Amino acid sequence: MKTKKEILLEFIQEYSNQYQMEEYPQLTTLFLSEKLNMQRTNISTLLNQLVKEGKVKKIDGRPVLYQLVFNENEKRDFESLIGHDQSLKEAIMLAKAAVLYPSVLPKILLTAERGSGIDCFVKSIYEFAVKSKVLKNNAPYIIFDCQSYSENQNKIKDIFLENQGLIQKANTGLLFLKNAHLLDDYLLSDFLQSMQHLATNDKYKCIFICHIDSLQKITSYTLMNELDYTISIPPLKSRSLKERYNLIEMFLNQEAKQIQCSIQLANTVLHSLLLYECSGQIKELKNDIHNACANSYVRIQKNERHIELLLSDFPNHVRKGMIYYKHYKDEIDELVSSNSQYTFTGDQVLKSIALQKEHIYSTIDEKKKELKKQQLTQEETDSLILVELKKDFQEYFYRITENIYSKEQLEKIVSLKLIQDVEDFLNQMSNQYNILFETKTLYGLALHIDTAIIQTSKKQRLSPKEKNDFIQQFPEYYKQTLQFIKKIDEDFRIHLPNDEVIMVMLFLICGQEEIHHQEVVTLIAMHGDHTATSIVDVVKKLSGKQSIYGYDLKLDQTINESYEELKEYILHIHQGKGMILIYDMGSIRTMAESIKIELNIDIEFLEIPLTLIAMTSVNKAHELLSLNETYQYLQEHFKDLQYVRNNSQKEALVLISSLESELVQAKNYLLEHFDLKDIEIFLIQESQIESIYNRIDQIASQYKIKGLISRQEIHLSQYTMIPLSNVYKLNAKSLDDLFTDEDDLENLFDYLQEQFEDIQIENLKQPLIHFANKLEIILNQKIDYDTLIGLLIHIICLIDRLKKHLSPAVHFQAASDILTKDRSTVEKVKEILLPIEQICCITISDVEAATIISIIKGKEQ
Repeated sequence: MKTKKEILLEFIQEYSNQYQMEEYPQLTTLFLSEKLNMQRTNISTLLNQLVKEGKVKKIDGRPVLYQLVFNENEKRDFESLIGHDQSLKEAIMLAKAAVLYPSVLPKILLTAERGSGIDCFVKSIYEFAVKSKVLKNNAPYIIFDCQSYSENQNKIKDIFLENQGLIQKANTGLLFLKNAHLLDDYLLSDFLQSMQHLATNDKYKCIFICHIDSLQKITSYTLMNELDYTISIPPLKSRSLKERYNLIEMFLNQEAKQIQCSIQLANTVLHSLLLYECSGQIKELKNDIHNACANSYVRIQKNERHIELLLSDFPNHVRKGMIYYKHYKDEIDELVSSNSQYTFTGDQVLKSIALQKEHIYSTIDEKKKELKKQQLTQEETDSLILVELKKDFQEYFYRITENIYSKEQLEKIVSLKLIQDVEDFLNQMSNQYNILFETKTLYGLALHIDTAIIQTSKKQRLSPKEKNDFIQQFPEYYKQTLQFIKKIDEDFRIHLPNDEVIMVMLFLICGQEEIHHQEVVTLIAMHGDHTATSIVDVVKKLSGKQSIYGYDLKLDQTINESYEELKEYILHIHQGKGMILIYDMGSIRTMAESIKIELNIDIEFLEIPLTLIAMTSVNKAHELLSLNETYQYLQEHFKDLQYVRNNSQKEALVLISSLESELVQAKNYLLEHFDLKDIEIFLIQESQIESIYNRIDQIASQYKIKGLISRQEIHLSQYTMIPLSNVYKLNAKSLDDLFTDEDDLENLFDYLQEQFEDIQIENLKQPLIHFANKLEIILNQKIDYDTLIGLLIHIICLIDRLKKHLSPAVHFQAASDILTKDRSTVEKVKEILLPIEQICCITISDVEAATIISIIKGKEQ
């Protein structure tokens, strides 16, 4: 928690930077007292302390004034941008030159792929112009995206040129035109002439910036010849891994601040984030981290102040990043320490060394020694120990109970009196808080207390702050735990150290069986402004239930905007037990199927094509058919409508391009070179994404789509996609060869061997591939390449945990459902896992086998 002095200094800094003119503003104690709701005497005392520290200076007079001291080391100008001294150095130099060179109308052409940090860069240009006194403080800062009005150029003209239009409003400020290549050249020329005319009459001054995705898109004479400066921002793949790491660090700290929890992750997760292919640039990297944090946050227990990011929280395309580790090993190892755990607190990054010790107290002692070597403060050390305590405890809990299978075994080790005391305590807690404890909680707590009694120690491992922070997280258990410790002290005539209160509370927290009370969510998604939400309002009023939601797919939005909006909405309303999606047209289903895989959320689909039926009725009526003819047509064409999609086993291959000749040529090549007698080939000659989605949905209703081969990028996670050029791939002997990269698989195995040195990966390569092939047969489901990568990583991580006797990873509800409903399939999967078990000398449980099934079926949550 921040001190009052820190709060005061932070406010002064933020206020001063916001209202800086020739120098920082001078502030009175009365002003600060009113703003911060603190007593003036306290404010005065704190200010004097800041004066002594050299952070604020005092100006004598009546009233006494205080002013922030200018710090030469503060980040200024563009220094807050990651890469300001590397990949962005040239762009920043040009931007500064454009702003500082004497001109009333500097015109800048900015080239950058969408998602590359365009808005942040332009905002930095504006801030630099203000600090350099080229623009006044609070000067206009106007952003306009031409894409929103690309179909209506006249509307753009009105917005810019009418009285008090954007050109007028941008006077003495900055005007940023995004996607300027979509503008008509004559219109852009009119804008520049109008601005130039105003400027020559000394009535106008403005920094004008046009953005385009690429110089190759320039067809405009104006963009090519009328702008003064051309600045390029490099894409993410062209920036160094050090810069990418800094971006990841920034995003994780931002997430930690947002959720007010520290974020933990292993070095292998950082490897994947550093190396996966990010076609959506920095924005995609940020979104993937945000979505993973949201997935992890779902697992957080009440009052916990940290989350752990697992590889399973990320989609397959992110996990796939680790296969490139081999090529960047030296550079990666300089950035990320091996065998380490990273914790992002919101303000800093803490690093801990993975340790294996026999007792939980030994683990705490060793970690504190390691952290002391890293020259962390006591507060930082306490914070990190508290964050890691529960994870270390889970490993300790598993270790001490792994060989105890019954109460009879326990009685041979621990006194009956102690077992009875522990059993009474757990029963009391169970009845009072309506919770269930795993059977092994009794074994573990009894063994731990028995050891504490024998090896009683007065040494305190946990600081008072650590204990207090933990108790505040779980106050409901604290009082009862104190009473239990007191009873143990009395019964065995000892005095257990205060640390044991925390240890017993950890047994209560980690030993619980989870009870879920979430509901299945119903989501209605339809085209129109209020269509779905109006139906939802009616259902809520009639049913009195609240677990139904509506999403209106706006007709004026692009399909990509709708996709992101729908994804965010599904993530927001999901309660953990899946959802029923009722929709009106195929494009919604196609989007939702992809979102289902991206978010690992279980969704079932129900089509009610009201919009399609109504459109057909209107079209037939417009053909001047009679009432009876129109009605009969609807009856005939919609009577056999399938509201739930068939699970067809017929396979299809979908080719997509706007060029008919390209489609025909690719189809002929496929038929000539590959055995496709059992596969139907569909050609989609279209460029509009929504139309493509609808057509794909129609095909998917009758066929099992094997893959998409497309000229343009189709972002649908449920399908494997390759570019059309891959059709002519050399040495491809089968259709599967077109969709698979053997080198990537070898890179993955090489990476896994380096990360898991105790596992002989070479001995597992063939058994793992054979297992995947047999799994396809058992589940009657093709495993695409990205899913195969995720499956292999999951199994190796599972083997590692079992060999180290660590506690199992989180199991998802889908696995429990499979165990209950499809036990026979679980048994079959267990059989084909036997070769892997024998090689590794492990036993894979039914739950883990069910989890593997859920991964393939896309139901891992």
